[in-house]
Amino acid sequence: KKIKPAIVVLSIASSLMWMCYPGSALGGQPPFCYLIFQTFMYHGFLYTWGFLNMAFGRIKLEWRTFWQEFVGVLMILVWADLGNTIYGREQNWFFIESSIFPFLPDKIMPLAVVFSVTGSAFLVHCIYYIVKAVINKSKKVQSAECKVQSYGRFSLRAKIHNY
Repeated sequence: KKIKPAIVVLSIASSLMWMCYPGSALGGQPPFCYLIFQTFMYHGFLYTWGFLNMAFGRIKLEWRTFWQEFVGVLMILVWADLGNTIYGREQNWFFIESSIFPFLPDKIMPLAVVFSVTGSAFLVHCIYYIVKAVINKSKKVQSAECKVQSYGRFSLRAKIHNY
């Protein structure tokens, strides 16, 4: 329960990053093969699960717990490195073995991954708070309009009653 917000944020951030730039994750496969379909479905479900948790209010993001996303990224990095070591460095899980960006050297990819995923998690937090502020402002405007209408009716009824 305590780490669910971090998992939700990382699921949204990482799946959006993959969908926007799949890079070498596709591995030269034809676009309509099972592996590509499975990978798109996985990242799509991951995003949808995170989005629905936020949309239905099952989690609430707080800036003071943002460090959990950073720790989560580091844990995924260690886990991916372990998997790359066990299954062979050609796996390139979490893109830490070789660069998926032609302009970055392979050696700095673990650092680039940490900064890019943490930065994406930061953007998810920002978007969450922007949407929350817009919704709250909309509610205040609607509440003010309701009060004006109710006062308007009351004063109209008072005038009619006085006649």
